[in-house]
Amino acid sequence: MTLFPVFLDLSGKRGLVVGAGHVGLRRARGLLEAGARVTVVSPQAHPEVRALDLELVERAFVPSDLEGVALAFACTNDEDVNDAVLREAEARGLWASSASRPERASMRLGATLRSGDLLVAIQTGADLPYLSQALRDKLSAALPSDLPIAAWSERRAQALTLPEPARSDVLASLKDEIRKAVGA
Repeated sequence: MTLFPVFLDLSGKRGLVVGAGHVGLRRARGLLEAGARVTVVSPQAHPEVRALDLELVERAFVPSDLEGVALAFACTNDEDVNDAVLREAEARGLWASSASRPERASMRLGATLRSGDLLVAIQTGADLPYLSQALRDKLSAALPSDLPIAAWSERRAQALTLPEPARSDVLASLKDEIRKAVGA
């Protein structure tokens, strides 16, 4: 399967996490970090899930939990429940991911590295999540933590308003500065 990478703006959109263990906790945190309104459905919840700013529904998943949701994560230890979430999400045309069967899901989430305005997602396929994590850790250790991304973005925007050859000169200079800053 060939995957198409995409970054979604989830600000203010509803995200559903079914299951509130360690995987559900990670998915809920990621959705909250992206500005989503998060609902977690699970008969039992990890203590850290309870501390998050989200809606916790303490019961088993029912198909109506998907109403008004932008995307869903099936994160239980029960493959039948995860499969039910995927089936119902697919019937509604929703993006969904499964912790137990990522190869059957409509989306896959890899390891992510976020540093200020920089977001890097690494996906190595359903069978090698630890490789994604190892690559993220290596990249994280190699990148400076204080990249002036907003300033570079502003300089690029200003350069695009310049006539040639000034535009090309400024963009080439900016490219060199960025490459030096990230060690490329």
